[in-house]
Amino acid sequence: MRFVVGAIIGLLVAAALWVGAVLFQLGVPTEHSRWHAEIIARKHAIADATPGPRLVILSGSSGLFGLRAETIERETGMRTVNFGISALLGLDYMVRTGMRVAKPGDTVLFTPEYITLLERGRFREDFID
Repeated sequence: MRFVVGAIIGLLVAAALWVGAVLFQLGVPTEHSRWHAEIIARKHAIADATPGPRLVILSGSSGLFGLRAETIERETGMRTVNFGISALLGLDYMVRTGMRVAKPGDTVLFTPEYITLLERGRFREDFID
């Protein structure tokens, strides 16, 4: 009987420690998620400060790292906002973000990475973080 009581108490203590560890880390951003949050906040500030009509580039990392809004704006004469975000955040997040950023009269250049089209509906670790 002492063994059964000890085993139950041990399991309860282990479960309490596990729940405590999970609760302790909730809301603590990792360096990776902090980087994503800062980039997205900067892009929202730029989009809010850019009057329309605009060309809004909505893409994953290819737009984030491969396109320069300043160059497109200079060459086309159209105000441009580069809202390229990490493809790791997923297609649904990218589309919902684009719907919040784009205003009536804007033109959206939507170029998602192929991998985001394949992973529709799945939550990636980066998005959950």
